[in-house]
Amino acid sequence: MTRSGDRNEDSPSRAADELAHLHLQVEGARDELARLRREIALANERAGVRAADLVEANEQLVLATMQAHADVDESTRAHHLAAQAATLDALTSLPNRRLMLDRLGQSIATAKRHQSRLAVLFVDLDDFKQVNDALGHAGGERVLQLTAEALAASVRGADTVSRHGGDEFLILLSEVNSATDTAAMTFSATASASVAQRVGDVAVQVTASVGISLYPDDGIDATALIGHADTAMYQAKRRAPGSHALFSALPPDDRQPPSADATSTPRPFDPTAASRATSEQRHVDLQEANEQLVLAAISAQEKQADAEGALKRQTEFLARVAHELCSPLSPIRHATALLGMSPSDTKLLYRATAIIDRQVTYITRLVSDLLDMAHLGSGALGLESRDVDLSEIIDASSDNWRPAIDARHQFLVVRRPGFPLHMRGDPVRLAQILDNLLDNASRYTPEGGTIHLSVQVRGDTVTLSLSDSGIGISAETLPTVFDLFSQTSGSDSNGNAGLGIGLTVVRDLVTAHDGTVRVSSAGRGRGTEVVVTFPLTREVVDEAPPTSDGAGPWRR
Repeated sequence: MTRSGDRNEDSPSRAADELAHLHLQVEGARDELARLRREIALANERAGVRAADLVEANEQLVLATMQAHADVDESTRAHHLAAQAATLDALTSLPNRRLMLDRLGQSIATAKRHQSRLAVLFVDLDDFKQVNDALGHAGGERVLQLTAEALAASVRGADTVSRHGGDEFLILLSEVNSATDTAAMTFSATASASVAQRVGDVAVQVTASVGISLYPDDGIDATALIGHADTAMYQAKRRAPGSHALFSALPPDDRQPPSADATSTPRPFDPTAASRATSEQRHVDLQEANEQLVLAAISAQEKQADAEGALKRQTEFLARVAHELCSPLSPIRHATALLGMSPSDTKLLYRATAIIDRQVTYITRLVSDLLDMAHLGSGALGLESRDVDLSEIIDASSDNWRPAIDARHQFLVVRRPGFPLHMRGDPVRLAQILDNLLDNASRYTPEGGTIHLSVQVRGDTVTLSLSDSGIGISAETLPTVFDLFSQTSGSDSNGNAGLGIGLTVVRDLVTAHDGTVRVSSAGRGRGTEVVVTFPLTREVVDEAPPTSDGAGPWRR
């Protein structure tokens, strides 16, 4: 039995023990709180370091992106300058012989298709050697430059003025109605070239003799037209400096070199006259030999310049190809990294797959363009022609491109006749024409823009008109849109500007199908229209229901 006195004595002792125990718990809590504070401070420090690393990484990424854009702009400028240098005369900046022959060949094909006419003018400056002797080589070159500017200003926008060599120029009048119209344009060109020019403090008056040949009257190919225009020019020069002559209007004897067996009335032998004639003939022969030597030297220089230009273009083109092929690799690597981070995330998997698919499609298009370029260069861009329904090809291409166009928030409107459009052609190549045109229209049209594809039948031809509300084409760029590696100046609305091959392939494929293609634009920011015309077989015209415009029922 415990006494009450003992209980009273034990109470202070227990209270002291409990107090001591509470002090121990408080100390332990303080230690735990200090530890937590240290961990929080360390975590904050690590977070700050990571944030700083992230900011630095973002800055590096922005700098790398800006540098990449600068490299792309510089490459684009270099490519544009190289393309110009390859097709322009170095002295006058006019189209050179190669570009003139290319445009003349295209114009002949168009004239043949539409049964129209064109004219070639061969312009030669009279007594230009005296100008060189009086002004020196630099002064003579300045006269050639001023003459080139005057000739270019005297023709229409659709015509072409080219420097043929030395003091000779060619003018292609791409569409003429009659010889009278040609004569009027020739008079304008001759008057422009004969205007008094000032070189430094010296006034120079030059005249030009012009020879004219017409397609198809005087020839059906470029070589014949240029040769006959040259012959007419020499006959005009013989008549009077500064005049012009039409090849078809020349007397038959003037169209051919003088006959070697031509006879003349016998004259008494005069030794003095014979010696003088021999001396004059030697002088003429020597002068002609010197001229041939100068022409050979100029030709050698031109060939060397062409070879150096070709090498430079090839180097720049390979650099551009490498850049274009490397561009998709970064998004593909990024998508691969996303797949590695969370393989089970469905949304992330879909996003990464879409990135890879888009970039692989872009690489495929680049490789396809390169293959087409190789085929163009080797002449192996062949056709496997058979009877096809162009309506089916139009529908298939439109359906294939709608998802990509919808993804860019653009609108595609297709309007074509509701009956078959039978023609002779390669269905794969015809689809490639439409794919290239739809791809160009979509890539150069901003979000919210509209693309119209209208198809009309007129007689025995079908016309496809593809127009867009995109960035358009400047007047300076429009004449060269079909040249190899040519690209529209200005930024691409949707990225990936390509290699500038698509329209060249389109032109060659359309021509191979006996068709025509032309591009028009009201200028920068005002859209572009491409019009392609194909011949139809006779059957489609017979089965097309007659309407007021010959188009038949429409299908949207």
